[in-house]
Amino acid sequence: MGVRENPFVPGVTQAERQLDDIIRIVFPDKIGQIVSVLQHPRCAIFRVAQQRKQETFNALGAVALKVVEDYFKQMKLEIREQRMTYALDMLLPDSEDDLPFVWRSFNRETKEKSGLWMHPFILTVMAEYMQQTTGAVKEYGLPRGALLLAVLAIHSRNVWYTG
Repeated sequence: MGVRENPFVPGVTQAERQLDDIIRIVFPDKIGQIVSVLQHPRCAIFRVAQQRKQETFNALGAVALKVVEDYFKQMKLEIREQRMTYALDMLLPDSEDDLPFVWRSFNRETKEKSGLWMHPFILTVMAEYMQQTTGAVKEYGLPRGALLLAVLAIHSRNVWYTG
């Protein structure tokens, strides 16, 4: 999920490969006896994998909410209108392809920006994902899908604050 470009639509072959990896580790002596998950998508292993995916989505959303809330408290943005103004400023593009909340630093006046995908909000949510996957038995690639989830989690929290 975290390595896919679109983590919401897992590829069947990738999901099968990942579940096969899990089965080989958990049941190394019974590999030939286990039927393919593709033939039985309602099997317990598949349901647990789906449940874990949803738990990951929920955890990232909760971290995003906490990050934004903590920032508002730190900046003393306690009135709803102040929070809405900040959220709108972060969400409204400066140009067709620039969203302030994806940059570590973004200056609307000078048009200077740096650190794409390195806004502290996004990095904090990514750190949660990395912590959840620490100790994984196999590496599946770069966490592109996890980055997308982090960005969407922060974006949705900012949208929520705009009313």
